[in-house]
This record gives sequence, structure tokens and C-alpha cells, in this order.
Amino acid sequence: MKIALYSSQAETSAQTVRTDRPHRPSAQTVRTDRRLERRELSEVEIQYLLNAAKSGKVLAKMTGFQRFTLYATALSTGLRASELASLTPAHFDLDAEAGSTFDR
Repeated sequence: MKIALYSSQAETSAQTVRTDRPHRPSAQTVRTDRRLERRELSEVEIQYLLNAAKSGKVLAKMTGFQRFTLYATALSTGLRASELASLTPAHFDLDAEAGSTFDR
């Protein structure tokens, strides 16, 4: 059970109203943030991202080449950020044939 507090302009104190439903704003008050729309990057955008990363300065303790490698790995494997962050050298078998270098 949720407790919602409402106050009117005429009253000086807040009035407590109990409700079993979560508050849902009306469609008129909800704004959509277009920056959060997920979509696939185009080939041109991918090349721009990789080139910008490779030539970029040190950011978050990563060189441009390290960011380039991270982004290229993410794009080619489909791994999420948390999965990429958890990778260690033990996950890779560089002596194996191509296509089998990653051990999940």
C-alpha cells in the first residue's frame, strides 16, 4: 500500500491519502526523451565512433587506442558493458583457431 501526500492551495496542512495504485502521470505531462531511443548504428556512424575513439585523448584512464579496441570488441561480439568489464586474460585462448579465442 502506498501513501501519497496531497495539499491544496486553500489548505495550510498536507492531507494523507492512501492508495493501492502507483501514481501514473497523465500522457500530457510525460515528455519523451528522444536521446534514449535505442537504434542500430549505421556503418558511417560506426566508422565515425571508432575513428574518434582511436584518435581521442586519455579519458577515464583509457587511451584512444584502448577505447577503440573496447568499442570494436563490443561491436563485433555483442557483449554488454558489464560483460566486457569482467573480461580477464584467462578468457582468451590466443593459440586456438580463429573464432574460438573467447571462452564464455
